[in-house]
Amino acid sequence: KQWYQRRVAITAGQGSVILGKTCKKAFVKVFNADEDQCSGVFCDVLEVAEVFLNDTMRAMIAAEFDKDFFKIIETEILNPVMEYNCRCSGKMMDAWMGCKHKIGEADIWYTVMNFGGFNTSAAYLEGEDWLDFWVDVVKDRLPWDDMSLMLERTMANLCQTNQDD
Repeated sequence: KQWYQRRVAITAGQGSVILGKTCKKAFVKVFNADEDQCSGVFCDVLEVAEVFLNDTMRAMIAAEFDKDFFKIIETEILNPVMEYNCRCSGKMMDAWMGCKHKIGEADIWYTVMNFGGFNTSAAYLEGEDWLDFWVDVVKDRLPWDDMSLMLERTMANLCQTNQDD
């Protein structure tokens, strides 16, 4: 099976360390409502990495000729990624756009803050709470509307059926 085809059961009621409860619910909804089950990719990250490192990297290292090496890159990396993106990137971006306002509920913020030894009273914060500052950066200061539009237009162009055959 290709990494993007793996079907995983996701429980919406549990929180997500990285996404938080609201975003996890949004991505579970994408998973359950769509036959592509796009957001299942989150569940497959470790398995995909393991398969990639064990199989794809070994094949690339063992490739005798450069054409074989680049054929592996095309068939095992580029094609599956583009197939996934054409089917799923818009759905995933829509889910993110609908839930990003609640990204502050994710537990990862506390892990990052405590793990990194960050100066939570640094001058750049200008008196704002560290968590509030960085949640605002992710939620509102990044140009998500522009990124969403760029993604939509890019996928519209890259995912067209080639009529030149």
